[in-house]
Amino acid sequence: MNNNVYLFEQFDLRLNRPDIVASVLPKIDKRLVAIYKEAYIKRLKKMGFSQERLKADFHIPVVSIANEDKLQYNSSTKDIEIEIQGSDESENLSKLNLWVNDVPVYGIKGFDLATNPSTKVNLKLPLRLSEGVNKIQVSLLNASGGESLKATKFIYYKNPVPQKDRLFILTVGVSKFKDPQRNLDYSAKDARDMISLFEKHKESFAEIKTMNISDEQATRENIIKTKSFLQQSNEDDYVMVFVASHGLLDKDFNYYLATYDTDFTNPALKGLPYDELEMLLDGIKSRKKTLLIDACHSGEVDEDSSATQNTTITTDKESSEDAGIKVKSRGFKTAGSFSLSVSSAFEVMKELFADLRRGTGATVISSAGGAEYALESSQWNNGVFTYSIIEGIETKKADLNKDGSVTVSELKEYTSRRVQKLTGGKQNPTSRTENLDSNFKIL
Repeated sequence: MNNNVYLFEQFDLRLNRPDIVASVLPKIDKRLVAIYKEAYIKRLKKMGFSQERLKADFHIPVVSIANEDKLQYNSSTKDIEIEIQGSDESENLSKLNLWVNDVPVYGIKGFDLATNPSTKVNLKLPLRLSEGVNKIQVSLLNASGGESLKATKFIYYKNPVPQKDRLFILTVGVSKFKDPQRNLDYSAKDARDMISLFEKHKESFAEIKTMNISDEQATRENIIKTKSFLQQSNEDDYVMVFVASHGLLDKDFNYYLATYDTDFTNPALKGLPYDELEMLLDGIKSRKKTLLIDACHSGEVDEDSSATQNTTITTDKESSEDAGIKVKSRGFKTAGSFSLSVSSAFEVMKELFADLRRGTGATVISSAGGAEYALESSQWNNGVFTYSIIEGIETKKADLNKDGSVTVSELKEYTSRRVQKLTGGKQNPTSRTENLDSNFKIL
């Protein structure tokens, strides 16, 4: 258009509307359409917009890195200044997004420009480079949600004095619940074992900082407070958040992690919404972030089932001498009568928007797919997902290319294959957001 190339992602916030498309399809389930629309509204809210702001008269701003020519590819300094200029021909600018290696420097909601309404912006912002290649990208959004093309600059920085980085590990494990009928066997142990795993490799890090919340302490309020711990990280630090508990759906098919005092009949009261868990990683300085969830993502809705799912599965023979072993699932079916293969707004958001929305820049690896249960057993002495992570790192089997280190993508691939094998295909880990521009080394 006018010799300009506009990528479809520029219009994603306004025009990615599967609910509208689905509503005109023949024989479509209206409840599915409603879930699509709810997912879209949730996404707008998360991005700081509303439907009213996305009007029909749609324009996109323009943006540039004004001092691009002065920024050399090889930088001798870690701290630089980036000058951003931009404008919109008819609307005020609402926010500025700045990413380094697909990690939002100012968080998902970006740098607020709406407090000083203007159609133009000229800002000089300080920026600390990460070790290695830095892919720096900038975009502007106007009041209607139109996003500019992204201005991009690559800068390479290498510390003249090589140094190790710190590791921050936050683990949450809930085995004991206020309602003892919901108790699990290994979740709290999983959380402790993850910390022990990395403490065995202290030599790989400048320092390991840990925080563990288990059982009675694992309330929604206490978990949210842990963000202050993660905010101590800097740009080159590693941050890992691990959670093991039940995964729950409320009556509106929203996904929650079960806290100690969760009301299992109404998880919205004291359960931890997935968005609040993910927001622990939003806006912190670290650009090497991983979220591991050993809980089911969602369960099929069933009127007469609200107890822990116990079953027998046939497993990989190398892990059991028997034909099958007893396992317990980390998830509950939610009262109701509606069943979909993708049964929650959370899962719908994952399927429809994950490729376009960069989110927190973290890689999120979860233990089970949308209609599965996460399993634990005495055979593994852990949840099978946690067991596979520990096994992969301790035995170095997760070092798939045999280069002496384990990257986040290698851990994801190994864990997925191993869990599938150990459970006979009953459980299949998934990755909600994979930051391909930051496939960092874990160990």
